[in-house]
Amino acid sequence: MLLLLLLLLLLVLLLLLLLLLLLLLLLLLQQQQQLLLLLLLLLLLLLLLLLLLLLLLLLLLLLLLLLLLLLLLLLLLLQLLLLLLLLLLLLLLLLLLLLLLLLFLLLLFLLFLLLLLLLQLLLLLLLLLLLLLLSLLILLPHVFVKSIFSIYYIT
Repeated sequence: MLLLLLLLLLLVLLLLLLLLLLLLLLLLLQQQQQLLLLLLLLLLLLLLLLLLLLLLLLLLLLLLLLLLLLLLLLLLLLQLLLLLLLLLLLLLLLLLLLLLLLLFLLLLFLLFLLLLLLLQLLLLLLLLLLLLLLSLLILLPHVFVKSIFSIYYIT
């Protein structure tokens, strides 16, 4: 940036010098001195050439600056893309975590169902046992009476 300012300053100085030479040339034209006039014209041409060269250099510098800016923009874009990719990866990880949580909840639910089934089986077994006991209680007096009668009958 400093180089650009220096080039601009040099350009302004050259323009001032050019204006001064033109003024001198006009003065000489009024006095009509040929050799000095020719020399001045040559100097003016040289100065114009130098000015053109300076302008070319300035243009080149501006082009280089533009290229650098473009490169920085590209780098920023790449960084943004990387950030977006990282965000996507984070989202994917979060989704995976959510899926694992759902799987865990499903497993807990299945465990609860299994426990419920076991409880039902236990209740069924208890009911069967109660039924067996009840049937024994019903049949026992009958068997007892029959056995007494059979003992009595034998004796």
